[in-house]
Amino acid sequence: MAENMKKREARIQKAGGVIGGVIGIASIVFAMAVVVFSGVSVKLTGTALELSGGIGDRASIPYTEITGVEWRDVFDKGSRTWGTGTGKISSGTFTNDEFGAYRLYLHNRVRCAVVVRHGADETTVFNGETEEKTKEVYEELASRAKT
Repeated sequence: MAENMKKREARIQKAGGVIGGVIGIASIVFAMAVVVFSGVSVKLTGTALELSGGIGDRASIPYTEITGVEWRDVFDKGSRTWGTGTGKISSGTFTNDEFGAYRLYLHNRVRCAVVVRHGADETTVFNGETEEKTKEVYEELASRAKT
């Protein structure tokens, strides 16, 4: 009887390990899907430019801290040092020859971008889902920031 109990406990432990492994793999797949299908969000609120991209990558730049807003027809993002990079978006901390380290929230298929200078020598670059949406946000942001 004791031997049957030991065998049963061994089967239960083995099943628990398999279930735990399946849950772990499912969690990883879900997290990867969130990264792949997440996008870049650009919002102008009453007081700030709100940006998000990837998992947990968010920025809020008050209009009062913006010292410059520039339009770029084409933008070379350089290389990512931290953040999200998929076929759809690039977001996080990047570095290039012009800005050094800077924050990026970019739809990869849209060539244009908006460069925002703010705070103590900080630079953030973003674009919208289309060139038209990017232009609309650029014009509104430039008027709100009054740089």
